[in-house]
Amino acid sequence: MLKEQLKEIAISFFTIPEQYKLAIEDVTAENATFHWKDVNSVDGYYIELDRHGNLLSLSQPMKQSNAHISVKEQQLIAEQFLTSHYPEALHFYTLSKIIEHEDRTRFNFEQFVEGYPLARLNCFIEIAANGDVLEFNYRGYTNAPPSLPEKIVPKEIILNKLFEADWTPTLSYLTSESYSVPASGLYALYESPVVYQTFDADIKTCTFDEVVDANLDVEEVIYVPLPAVAPQVPEQSVEAIIGVTPSMEIVQQAMIEEDTQVIVWREKDWQAPIDNSLNSYWQKQYEERVKAKITKSTNRLKGFVWFKERTGDFDLSYEECRNIAISFITTYYREYVPYLQLKIDEPSFNKLHRACFMFSLTVDDYHIDNEFFMITVNKTTGYIDMLMTSDIDISVIEAYKPTPLLQLSEAKQALKEVDAHLKWNHSYKDDDKTEQLVYAFGHCETKQRIRGMNAVTGELILMKF
Repeated sequence: MLKEQLKEIAISFFTIPEQYKLAIEDVTAENATFHWKDVNSVDGYYIELDRHGNLLSLSQPMKQSNAHISVKEQQLIAEQFLTSHYPEALHFYTLSKIIEHEDRTRFNFEQFVEGYPLARLNCFIEIAANGDVLEFNYRGYTNAPPSLPEKIVPKEIILNKLFEADWTPTLSYLTSESYSVPASGLYALYESPVVYQTFDADIKTCTFDEVVDANLDVEEVIYVPLPAVAPQVPEQSVEAIIGVTPSMEIVQQAMIEEDTQVIVWREKDWQAPIDNSLNSYWQKQYEERVKAKITKSTNRLKGFVWFKERTGDFDLSYEECRNIAISFITTYYREYVPYLQLKIDEPSFNKLHRACFMFSLTVDDYHIDNEFFMITVNKTTGYIDMLMTSDIDISVIEAYKPTPLLQLSEAKQALKEVDAHLKWNHSYKDDDKTEQLVYAFGHCETKQRIRGMNAVTGELILMKF
């Protein structure tokens, strides 16, 4: 189809408010992508079509409405929308999950083969409480499904791997929205990479000791206490802390969470690409920009990054850059300093002359999983070009009280609630895309993925996502 024809099809799905402007109009031999965006909003109207004009995905913002139809009515709208575009879809798809929220419901459709869902062939549709289609994502179905292996590995062999694995005590910040914990906070866990592994279920091809995901190798990391570095004289504004200059202006300002604001600056004389191709869109999104996240209620930086390259006449050493990073933390995040340790890396600079430093949040001799400060320093300017901070409020850390851990043997009793579930996995063996039957660990009843065991109570910690 011609671009204009595809665009007409795209527009027919929405009523786009005037303040939303066309940001992407990208048509290739395979598909067409259109996106209308409001500069002061993270939401937008997005649609992707294949080259014949068939709908592949769409999303649109929620409209204000007092209407509230039942989940059953929302399901009917989802199924009618799906079959209006792919009439045979429900002959192949099964509605596998309904995820209810107060203002919307997501319906997941999957293609099952011999009782197990295929990994990559599925569809989800999100319906607003007023009946609008908010999101649609279609990944097709197959008329030539894979066959089950002649003989399947006994489940008991896989389950034994849970008990044979190394389990390590860790400290993690878990939210009640994402994990099966009563309240968000710091939790001592027993964890093992084995819960994330999958195992070939075909007895002919499996290697019982094989680790499917090579990325699970644990890197030996060394941390040291922060060297003593004097703080700076603190700047009084967010712009001054980041280094935003008078020649720059705000080009985007939006709330992305209840108390988190995003602000983007760019040079006033920057020339935008004249077309709306996908490449030009990414240029507009990132080129020469400075992006910051700010906690609105406190006006405190959560992080920032300079996509605009800055060069100067300095030639700072790695240690000098490290001291700049530490001084920044002691100036603006002093309350976290007693809980931070510096990760030891080989001294190096990237192609933009930046050195990167990671500071792990450490409590009760535990490095809290995935909670850290990260800072990059430009050796030619001495400026900080990137900051990432932890999501944990200092009050949570200060309130943490160490509790004696259960013996690992006692905590392992929770593993009796875990089962090895069969599922199809997308495989790329020998450059050939196939579906492979594998075992994966999950809760025996809900099939929810496992995070670990609560090392204090012995309860199993499940993922909700």
